[in-house]
Amino acid sequence: MLPDLLRLLEHLAVDPALPRGVRIRRWLLLAYLITPIDLVPDFIPIIG
Repeated sequence: MLPDLLRLLEHLAVDPALPRGVRIRRWLLLAYLITPIDLVPDFIPIIG
């Protein structure tokens, strides 16, 4: 399922019909899903 999700997000990120802000957020989401390091570590209460 993850490869399909990544492929979908990649296609959405380059779709010229989407507004620029949406495409940027898609690229950020794609980068977050690919990186093995958490941006917010799990040891931080509530938000981790």
